[in-house]
Amino acid sequence: MTSLEQKSNQGGLGERLWHKLESILGFLAAVLIFILMALTFIDVVGRQFDYPLPGGLEITEIMMGAVIFLGLPLVTADNGHVAVDLLDNLVPQNWKALQQFFINVLGAVVLAVVSYKLWGRAHETLEYGDNTAYLQIPLAPLVFFMSVMSGMTCLIFIGLSILAFKKHNS
Repeated sequence: MTSLEQKSNQGGLGERLWHKLESILGFLAAVLIFILMALTFIDVVGRQFDYPLPGGLEITEIMMGAVIFLGLPLVTADNGHVAVDLLDNLVPQNWKALQQFFINVLGAVVLAVVSYKLWGRAHETLEYGDNTAYLQIPLAPLVFFMSVMSGMTCLIFIGLSILAFKKHNS
């Protein structure tokens, strides 16, 4: 159970939907990582016999982008981001939830901007017909996907902000 699920008092449909989405995203990330591992293995073995995998680097780059942005909402919901606690000792215990509220609001704002900018970039990529150099794989679907995952992460940060604010006021 993720920390988002643990912190939620609603339960019910929202929690079940999140659990299903979390399972789907986690499964897709695992499949992509396995495929990346297999592609790397095939490419390394092929290089030993002077037959590297054609377009292997392009496929790896696209899949890495997908894996990173698939994991972003999962890591956020699980409160798994790297945190530096240099100033935590200076914040009184009864203000920790408020501190977390502001951190989550900042995260939501940053991810909203990232999502917005990626969406615009995806439209440009689609308009210009940007493709990879060797395999001619269109890049627009990946950039749209990255934008959607950033937007989902923004929504998770908003949910975490609300939970932190409720915790501070209780």
